[in-house]
Amino acid sequence: QLDAIRRLQAAELLEQLPDKLQETAALRLEYPELSLTQLAERCDPPVTKSCINHRMRKLMEEAEQL
Repeated sequence: QLDAIRRLQAAELLEQLPDKLQETAALRLEYPELSLTQLAERCDPPVTKSCINHRMRKLMEEAEQL
């Protein structure tokens, strides 16, 4: 996850993604040790583990397209 987010940053594509994906990426970078459940609780407003997992998959898909 961290690698995918860093690749998006390096390509300057992270800022072009929807706000929710940007928030998810920022949280993962800030808290690399947290579980998906814990990250979901830190979202504003909090979301479900399923939601944060979906966002992470979307970030990784975007990075794979580079």
